[in-house]
Amino acid sequence: MIRIGRRGVLGVGLGAAAGLYFGTGVAAGEWDSYPFTLGVASGAPTPTGVTLWTRLAPSPLEIDGGLAPRALPVHWQVSDDERFTTVVQQGTAIAYPEAAHSVRVDVTGLAPDRWYFYRFRCGRALSRVGRTRTLPAAGAAVSALRMAIASCQRFEDGYYTAYRDMAARDLDLVLQVGDYIYDDVFTTGVHPRLAEIPNHLRATATDLQSYRLRHALYRLDPDLQDAHAAAPWLVIPDNHDAVEDGDPALLQRRAAAYQAYYEHLPMSAAAHPDGPSMRIHHSVDFGGLARLHLLDTRQFRDDQYVCGTELIGAACAALDDPQRSMLGANQERWLRRSLGRTGAAWNPIVQTVLFAPYDFAAGADREVYYASWDGYPAARQRLLDDLAATRPRNPVMLSADWHTAWVNNVPADRNLDGPPVLTEFLTTGISSAAAFTSNLTKQSLPENPQVRFYDENCGYTLCTITASQWRTDFVAADTGSRDGSVHTISSWVIESGRAQADQR
Repeated sequence: MIRIGRRGVLGVGLGAAAGLYFGTGVAAGEWDSYPFTLGVASGAPTPTGVTLWTRLAPSPLEIDGGLAPRALPVHWQVSDDERFTTVVQQGTAIAYPEAAHSVRVDVTGLAPDRWYFYRFRCGRALSRVGRTRTLPAAGAAVSALRMAIASCQRFEDGYYTAYRDMAARDLDLVLQVGDYIYDDVFTTGVHPRLAEIPNHLRATATDLQSYRLRHALYRLDPDLQDAHAAAPWLVIPDNHDAVEDGDPALLQRRAAAYQAYYEHLPMSAAAHPDGPSMRIHHSVDFGGLARLHLLDTRQFRDDQYVCGTELIGAACAALDDPQRSMLGANQERWLRRSLGRTGAAWNPIVQTVLFAPYDFAAGADREVYYASWDGYPAARQRLLDDLAATRPRNPVMLSADWHTAWVNNVPADRNLDGPPVLTEFLTTGISSAAAFTSNLTKQSLPENPQVRFYDENCGYTLCTITASQWRTDFVAADTGSRDGSVHTISSWVIESGRAQADQR
């Protein structure tokens, strides 16, 4: 039996699972190679259910995972205990070749606010065991929510030390907010894991098969598998997951990217892509403690290149068009309703790009990053106005994309006038090297007093939330080796009823 301890004793990964499979008298020829090479995962939890995921891929870095194009039955089980002495739900799902033999089960009928264990079996091959949980009942009193925020995990740039640390913690949720994969590969310069990428996977992903192979490469990482097996995930794709936005000629490629993303992550069936479209934005309630508003900042945004072909430049007049939108009109209306109907103690808004204003130019001039909310100032102001109008309790902005960690005061407008109206915590990259904006950002920090904290270490963000307090710990991770060190570099606290974080 493959076992998982409560606090992430997850060393029984791919190698150990394969050893258990091949060492227990499985009939020769049933499986020539272990099929659950990409691990297991859970996500999209509700108070009475959760989505379970795996994929059959005995040769994961080959087309179709080394499998013939036929459907295969996969049995699944959910248990109260890690020994599976009490199985509370079970059934059989079909792994279809059209979905890369991935398996997705939207389990229902579970008890609220409970931890469960799950596993899969195909033939005589048994997967490792995953650990997951349901959400508390709607409005229920909850003592705490402990969640990690991850983003930007370019494979060749470094090891997934941060995920190793996450797997060892007792997390309720993991939020992955963009760039789960990178559709290209850096082949020049210093990249610690480039040698692990076979030559046939170094070209830019452009079609369904190449996106599937890219996901399989990432999912083979044992630390990433451990983090997936330890807690349920909520995920949002960003531009490297699903193609840079703004080019209609790339819609076919985006359709392939979305399909592969959906096939490899534990999203519910409700998120099934329709060609180049996928429903990403939604809200998740963790009892009465927190409502997470998850946004899609890529699929519906207006053209980010209205000031030219560069990503950083002068704040041209076109940016001030009051009709410009980052979210699209429908998503803006949805967010306004979600904010207006929440009674939660905390209201984190989860999205993928820098929200606070940031000026790269010295003096009176102003230069901005067009792909952030600075490229959509009217849309940002509408969101701030909606917060003022709907008055949800304790809004907090959770962001990503910059491969660096930030704490920002978000002012009432882009001129930085008045006190902050909310705090933005921007998570660094799991492994991705510092972004091209790094030197420019460091030089211009004195121009931006709203930035309270800035750091370029890789790692992740740990949030611990109670009814009275939100605590954010920025965790730095050494990505240069598999056994790199991990340590907390800065901690910040927001007391309920305040908009500004204090360093601890």
